Amino acid sequence: MKAVDPACGSGAFLLGMLQEIIALNDSLFRAGHTADSLYRQKLDIITNNIYGADQDALAVSTAMLRLWLSLAVDYDGDGPPDPLPNLDLKLVTGDAIAGPDPQQLDFTLQSIVNSGLQQDIAAYTTAHGQQKATLKQQVDATKSQLRRQMKGAAPAGVVEWRIDFADVMLNGGFDIVIANPPYVQLQRNGGELANRYRSAGYATFARTGDIYQLFYERGFQLLNPARGLLAYITSNSWLKAEYGKTTRRYFAEKHTPLYLLELGKDVFESAIVDSCVLIARAGRHDAVARAVDLDKPAVKDFPPAASLWGELRPQGERPWSVLSPVERSVMDKMETAGTPLKDWDVAIYRGVTTRLNAAFIIDDDTRQALIAADPKSAEIIKPVLRGKAGTTASE
Repeated sequence: MKAVDPACGSGAFLLGMLQEIIALNDSLFRAGHTADSLYRQKLDIITNNIYGADQDALAVSTAMLRLWLSLAVDYDGDGPPDPLPNLDLKLVTGDAIAGPDPQQLDFTLQSIVNSGLQQDIAAYTTAHGQQKATLKQQVDATKSQLRRQMKGAAPAGVVEWRIDFADVMLNGGFDIVIANPPYVQLQRNGGELANRYRSAGYATFARTGDIYQLFYERGFQLLNPARGLLAYITSNSWLKAEYGKTTRRYFAEKHTPLYLLELGKDVFESAIVDSCVLIARAGRHDAVARAVDLDKPAVKDFPPAASLWGELRPQGERPWSVLSPVERSVMDKMETAGTPLKDWDVAIYRGVTTRLNAAFIIDDDTRQALIAADPKSAEIIKPVLRGKAGTTASE
């Protein structure tokens, strides 16, 4: 099993994946652990199963350090521990999404195979001393030569997945891609990012969109098309926003969403947007997607009860709706018997916008305090109904 985080940062998800693989091994093989056996298992997983990339060199160095420390704390042998694995070819610094599609291997496959790069990378991971230095020079020289030979190869500073991770891509790709990619609007700073990625060939590109949409597509390009699974945490704006059309269509036509969890607000202290978790399988398969909104009052436990999971039905560019089974039943009846608002001869307006909700929309305690200070305030403070305050009849 090969897992990668293409936006690994300081390695939080990689450490989480390490623990998940250990737990999975325990469940499958009912393996108990001594201090030494846990150390050996971690060493094997870090050496063979976990990969990452990030544009921030300091973050990548921190990720490597955290993986090494996770090994050190479990060593309890009498003599010195084995040399730590070399991770600088497994956790790579560079722009993970600016390069070409990693699955475009047809014209480079034989060159990479003949170069011996796969074998050199594998040997380097556990090498030390002079052998380590010699192999590193050899790997770097081979990568440079392949980049020169490869038409349209990624430039310096950009991850060239077909070469930098040749040991994985030549075997079909990664089994798991996990990430919490950055949330940055492409049109920010005069469209700097939009200009950088508009010619990169992404089907999900939208100039008014967000960089995490491109990470979704790159994630699927990294997956083994026969069995790969993707699990991302991102903003949930793409589910309904206009700029999310390209991403919704991409999922509906090319891949298989399995689970969607709407997380709602205030899940992460540093996030100022509502977020969601999407788990999807590479390619089109017969599977019913399930979805749940954790922000709804009925959802109090995690994982949510099976009865709260509704069916998700991706349909082209249409917005995705996370509905409970009851809500889905009502929606089906409305769509069957009703007339969509767009087909009515009416004009629909946006309603009132304050430009500063915090100044104009107050809670009941503030209302009572204002009235106590000046009874005339009761005449000008009016109730307000916001769109997100609407509830179903059953609530």
